[in-house]
Amino acid sequence: MLPLRRLTFYLDEQAHEWLEDIGYAGRRAKSRVDASRSAVVRLALERLMDQMGVEAVVAELQGRAERAPDSPGRKRI
Repeated sequence: MLPLRRLTFYLDEQAHEWLEDIGYAGRRAKSRVDASRSAVVRLALERLMDQMGVEAVVAELQGRAERAPDSPGRKRI
């Protein structure tokens, strides 16, 4: 495994709670598993990289930004 880099990212409350649920389930599993928030994000990124290219991700984000309601400041999706 490659060395890991520390990053900061922001999630909405629903995503945060979901990650908490996964961590709890991982701690309770018969065979304990690393179900930390970081492990889940790494898994999600691995799958995203397998399924979509860079341009496809950018296009998806552009589409979401266009559908997001108007709000002051930077567009968040």
